[in-house]
Amino acid sequence: MKYSKIEILEFLKSSHRQRIQIETGFPNEDAITNDLTIRNWIDEMDLLNWKELCKYYCKVFEIEKYEIEFRESMLPIKKKTIEDFCEFVSKRAIKPDLKSVKLFGRDCEEAGIFKYLKRKLADENESKSNEIKPSSKIENYMNDFAFKIVEEVNKIHPKILPTIKYEPNEFEKREWQLFLSGVLGLITASIIDNWLIAGIGIGLTISVIWMNKISFKMKANKFEFEGIETFRDLVELIKKKEHDMQQSI
Repeated sequence: MKYSKIEILEFLKSSHRQRIQIETGFPNEDAITNDLTIRNWIDEMDLLNWKELCKYYCKVFEIEKYEIEFRESMLPIKKKTIEDFCEFVSKRAIKPDLKSVKLFGRDCEEAGIFKYLKRKLADENESKSNEIKPSSKIENYMNDFAFKIVEEVNKIHPKILPTIKYEPNEFEKREWQLFLSGVLGLITASIIDNWLIAGIGIGLTISVIWMNKISFKMKANKFEFEGIETFRDLVELIKKKEHDMQQSI
């Protein structure tokens, strides 16, 4: 089954909101609208050009031979809009097929959804994905799979994921303090021509780079979906939405 243009737009809005939420702690869903130009969208996504955008969403929606066809929906970037992009993707992308799995002689929807999610997470990190069980706490895997979980769940049903609760680890908290101190030191040194202060500023900047590498490997103090503790909870949420959609048809 293919997506509608509205469904692709909702996917983009939800994914963007959650990405910003992870990076800044604050949601910003209004940034993605039908009339947003491709040029402004590229800036919003912090990408270099429209080809990067195409490559990313072709991978997300498993669309092949993208560049020539995508060019028509995205160029010129100052005139083409997200609505043009959504129309293009909606004609080519296929919704995930959540097939039930036989379990103890009966069809099990939950097992099918869980199997789909694990298979997709394995694309990112197979060994880590193999550890996951229905009872596994999602928070323990958010550092590895947060963006992938958001991506795959939004492909199934955008807007069902709750608020992401994120609290950085101690290294992340101190990075910005040191970075700003380093920048201030370099500015001060340039004004008063003091090499000692400049050296301190450079030292603080190098410390930030080192701390960034460490903090990237460390777990955040809090990194979870509000109200969803385990992968079983996530699967149940998706199943409920599937049933609600079927009843509304």
